[in-house]
Amino acid sequence: PPHPPCPPAPADGSATNQDPPTFIGTAEAGAQVVVREAGGTICSATAVAQGGWQCTPANPLGEASHSLTVVA
Repeated sequence: PPHPPCPPAPADGSATNQDPPTFIGTAEAGAQVVVREAGGTICSATAVAQGGWQCTPANPLGEASHSLTVVA
């Protein structure tokens, strides 16, 4: 089975003043990576040949604590 995506930025438990934030990570080349919050998709990307991906939500997330999930 494919390896799960790895979102190194922003790091788990971290805070950012960038709104909306840009999520950056690695996954299997060609994998469709989806960043979700409360069951809804906030952004998605396709991992390039070297496995890197990044996406930025179209809308600000707002000042608050957010629980996100990254799936491929």
